[in-house]
Amino acid sequence: TKIALSWELFKDMMESAAVRSFRSKVNSDFPWDGSRDSAIPQEEQHLLLGLSISAMLTFLNYVQFEDTYQRDEENMGWVTEGFGPNLTTYDACVHVRCAFKERGLTQISAAEFSNHLKQQGSGKAQVFFSHAQGEPLLRTFRAMRRVELESKSTPKFWLDIFCLRQCISDFQLEKVKETIKLIEKTVMLIDSWQTPSTLTRTFCVFEIISTLESGAAFSTTMTKTGGRRFGDEISQMIPDDCLGSPISIQEAVERDNGPLCMVHVEKASCRDPEAKKQMDDDIIKQFGSFEAVNSKTRDAIIEGINTNCGGVLNACLY
Repeated sequence: TKIALSWELFKDMMESAAVRSFRSKVNSDFPWDGSRDSAIPQEEQHLLLGLSISAMLTFLNYVQFEDTYQRDEENMGWVTEGFGPNLTTYDACVHVRCAFKERGLTQISAAEFSNHLKQQGSGKAQVFFSHAQGEPLLRTFRAMRRVELESKSTPKFWLDIFCLRQCISDFQLEKVKETIKLIEKTVMLIDSWQTPSTLTRTFCVFEIISTLESGAAFSTTMTKTGGRRFGDEISQMIPDDCLGSPISIQEAVERDNGPLCMVHVEKASCRDPEAKKQMDDDIIKQFGSFEAVNSKTRDAIIEGINTNCGGVLNACLY
């Protein structure tokens, strides 16, 4: 499965002239040959860098993600088994890692690379975007696009694919926590009331908790398709004689005891057992118990949805 739909969706951002300009600048300022790590100075606070959607797609186009990437089922079969054939963040990370290794760029991130070349749309991140890596990549981009539309701006997003140094272990908990604090705004993708994948992943929960600890702004977003799914799920919680009428977030919460309302941070999964233990230990240290952080996380998610939906839900509006 290719990601062609995302190029179609953002075709106004992906004009070939922009890609040609980027390629020309790279080739003239930074020829791809041999080990080039020393040619780009490492940013001291590289985790604070972000990219706009346009800059992200231009970069993926430049490294020929759509044209050349094929999932290696021998090594990545677990992605297909767990998340299906759609391209995911896992796939994009692998491709960026391979592209940088081939070019001798093992110590920098895509955001550092783009920022060094003064690519339009690169610079300090303004939104930390929290999402599940197993979700379809197209969904991730659509959700960020919604943030753009709602904010009537083109913010630079912190997104793991581009902002972490993919060739080394770069997701260090304390540094990411500090990054969230300094960016001051976290947006989480919630595309389902009954099966919110972000709440099943330890790293995503860690990002919510870090946001709460730091006092940074927190909100949620969803895609248009996710909004319809959300509305369908909400409609199941509304009596037949009330269908078509708005329902308050609080009333929806009181009617349902599904995954969104019953947060269990301790049950969130992580492919790295050591990282999960470290995050769980940090949670206990900061909040005293899982029960306390479950309550805080649940309240933050509900408030985020409340803000996103203007306080009411209406299945007919999605």
